[in-house]
Amino acid sequence: MASALTAGGVRETAMLLDLHEVARALRVSERTAWGLARRGDLPAVRIGRRLLFDPADLRAFIERQKTAGARAEK
Repeated sequence: MASALTAGGVRETAMLLDLHEVARALRVSERTAWGLARRGDLPAVRIGRRLLFDPADLRAFIERQKTAGARAEK
């Protein structure tokens, strides 16, 4: 199955995204993305030594950040 890349460089057809892909999509370091997962701000699945993320959780995280930013401005 071919996978298309979004503007952030994340594969649209990926079932789970790795830490590098999430960091690239958010335009943050891998360490920052790892910290988001460690704090529970961004849900992750650990399979072996790999930390993987559901694309739907990434989209939900981004939406929460938009909402949080809008509230802070009021």
